[in-house]
Amino acid sequence: MKKNAFVRFGQALLVLGTMAIGFNASAAGVPSAQCTVSNVFRDFNGPSFTCSGSGFVLRSTCGGTTVGADAVKSWESMAIAALLSGKKLNILFDNGSLPCVYNMSINQ
Repeated sequence: MKKNAFVRFGQALLVLGTMAIGFNASAAGVPSAQCTVSNVFRDFNGPSFTCSGSGFVLRSTCGGTTVGADAVKSWESMAIAALLSGKKLNILFDNGSLPCVYNMSINQ
């Protein structure tokens, strides 16, 4: 049982590290913000959150960039962690009619 938990934790770290490395190269010119999360919810658009008064949607396709479901779930978890801890999120987003997130991290 403990071994399984360590394996899953290792896999999660690998996914997050891969996303961070792969995303940094394509982030040029993408709007970014540092914001405080006030709400995390799910609606007809999917997992969403409110950050410094603006709403953002977490989707697997955003402005031509596609990520896996694991990335979307990890972003939702980061938004919840930022909400509970009071830390700010660093987000890269598409500022279209329905702002969606390209990538995010918790401000340490």
